Amino acid sequence: MLDEDEVWRMLERGGAVRYGHLALDAAHHSDRLLGRYRALEHPSDTERLCAALLALLGPLDVDFVAVLDEIDDIVLGFIAAREAGRHVVRVGNVEGIVTPSSPIAPGSRALVIGDAFLDAAPFHGLTALLQARAATVVGVGTLADAGLVAWPEQVSLVSAVPYRTPVQDCALCARQVPLERAFHAP
Repeated sequence: MLDEDEVWRMLERGGAVRYGHLALDAAHHSDRLLGRYRALEHPSDTERLCAALLALLGPLDVDFVAVLDEIDDIVLGFIAAREAGRHVVRVGNVEGIVTPSSPIAPGSRALVIGDAFLDAAPFHGLTALLQARAATVVGVGTLADAGLVAWPEQVSLVSAVPYRTPVQDCALCARQVPLERAFHAP
């Protein structure tokens, strides 16, 4: 199993975390910001992160692995599906039209996998589609929790939420560390 520091280092190597004194919004600062994990750039890290995530999820009885139609989520979904002996269903969202890459049978059970849900809308579109097709989400696994999505069966290897600080309590402000504007990396 990977420890939290090792996960953060792997995510940083994959471009998914930026460090500094970052303004997340008018009321919160952080010393780290999540972005997209570039899974194809570090295959061995990606394999290890996905294996650790699957171990954290534990054994699940699923019919398929569902992912957002983004290349890095597809890579993670492929690894998870390969390990579970199942197939991947990619869910695309083009101008509000949410479509699966293959049919979803009523009563089927899905595991949703992603790097980090940096925008809640695509995740909610994916889960709404699964529910509309009478499928059950039995688990949600992310490499990192951005704090934007809450699902009862959700697990993450690390969370950026504890690093989100109200401006008045920001230790970096107290030390007069220059503030940077936060952004989500592509």
